[in-house]
Amino acid sequence: MKKVLLMSLLVVLAINVFAYKTYCKFQYLDNQIFAKDKPCFNFGSGYNATLLDEKNKLLLFKSDIDVLNYMSKLGWNLEQGSILELNHNWGKCEFIMSKEVKTDDEIYQGLNVKFDK
Repeated sequence: MKKVLLMSLLVVLAINVFAYKTYCKFQYLDNQIFAKDKPCFNFGSGYNATLLDEKNKLLLFKSDIDVLNYMSKLGWNLEQGSILELNHNWGKCEFIMSKEVKTDDEIYQGLNVKFDK
């Protein structure tokens, strides 16, 4: 029994050893003039990116919280949030999110990303 428990523990530890944390940053312009805005993402590739829906149309969000909830459903965790600029008509927010992955392919899992080059 002890051998089985020890082997199970070693297997669980070995699986988690290969996971690593990756980060993404997104900036969101909260504009009261427009009903919806697009967040600008950076996954560390050196290019800004936007998200597309299943029909390859620009994915728009009503608020920064909508973006956070959307990314959270895909396994991303909020690390830090900050307000970059604030005016009475608009505000610019920046968020750093992280995700535990085992391969680079998992970074974009569930996301339809368009890179701005």
